[in-house]
Amino acid sequence: MGAGIGLVAPRSNSISVHRPFSLVAGEPDEKPAMGAVTGRSCSAILVVAAITAIGAIAGLAWILSLLYVGYSPAYRVVTPPAEGRLLVEQIWSNDDDWASIDADRRTPGIYGLRGVHSDGTEAGWMAEVCRVGEDGSIESAIGIAGKEDAPNTYFRVYRRDALGALGFVCAGVAVDRIHAFAEDGSARWERRLPKSIKDIAACDLDGDGADEIVVGASEGVFALSGTGEDLWCASEGRWIDVVVGLGAVGGDRGQVLASGHGPAWLLDGEGRVVRSYKWDKAPFTITVAGAATGGQLLVGARPSPFNLQALAYDGTIQWSVRDDDARVRRAFFLQPQASPDGERIAVAFKDGQIMFYDASTGDRVGDVRSPQWPYPSIAWRRASDGSDMLVVASVRGMTAYRVRAESK
Repeated sequence: MGAGIGLVAPRSNSISVHRPFSLVAGEPDEKPAMGAVTGRSCSAILVVAAITAIGAIAGLAWILSLLYVGYSPAYRVVTPPAEGRLLVEQIWSNDDDWASIDADRRTPGIYGLRGVHSDGTEAGWMAEVCRVGEDGSIESAIGIAGKEDAPNTYFRVYRRDALGALGFVCAGVAVDRIHAFAEDGSARWERRLPKSIKDIAACDLDGDGADEIVVGASEGVFALSGTGEDLWCASEGRWIDVVVGLGAVGGDRGQVLASGHGPAWLLDGEGRVVRSYKWDKAPFTITVAGAATGGQLLVGARPSPFNLQALAYDGTIQWSVRDDDARVRRAFFLQPQASPDGERIAVAFKDGQIMFYDASTGDRVGDVRSPQWPYPSIAWRRASDGSDMLVVASVRGMTAYRVRAESK
């Protein structure tokens, strides 16, 4: 052997599986026989085989992903259009401490939950529910209170009966307790769910004129009557951290759109799955919007980078857009809200940035930076002059904007 230490392949055409490779660089004194496999060539073969296997696995995963989500178009980067932009004008503002707001769908009222604070006991709390007028004035304020789990995040107005009596439901983030109150502030019921709350919505699911309460939870969807009784619970597949959207999608009665870490499901008023939807990317939040082209769209949003995708009732992808604006590209956002006519979608971001998108195309058509942050709550309402108003609220106050198409 020469000065360099080396290992020489045996003079054989067979491959020794356990044969070690060369430890020190250098040529051996003897050349391997024709057809013999050296450690170096064996290493190369293994590398090539590994690359081939990885490629095959990746290809199979890609094919399976297509079968799972269906073909989806590339995400188009949105840019502000030359025409059709919105004028967003501030109308009024106040400085109250708001936990959340909601609009009564059947009247022009905006209701807000403000001043949530401890009542001096270990876990008790107090707050006010206010009706806010079109000019920003507080038209009414009622006190509400509870013994634990302060409702500092979720707040919804609902119809307690077919005659139009209002009620309010509220809850905190990642807790399992819901509080319900009548319009005079009296406590109506309180419920604890087996899973932590992720979202709350209210809608008439059975057509009797009274709203049901739909709760997206950590592992499913729970429907309660207006009196707090259990109606149904739905949990299928990867229903984790479920958010809910409501609307008469493909029908006249209210239905529930539920989405977690996976597909979305459209449920009827009794909790049965009517249709499933496979997004290109599972959305963090969803809403139901109309479109100028007719019909309703299911719109999902997801961050990092911020993108929106709209599906038709039959699951066909209508558009997929990505907003690369530096203000929102990787920003945390809250649930999108469709305008009263369903033609625009407003998205509020953690820092108060509000973006507006066309529901028919996904184009960004307007924006405004609100002083309400962090984690602003938004609600649309139709003003008496027929224009749309977007109200934005947070612990730093409430601001209303008139939103209308730019005059030509």
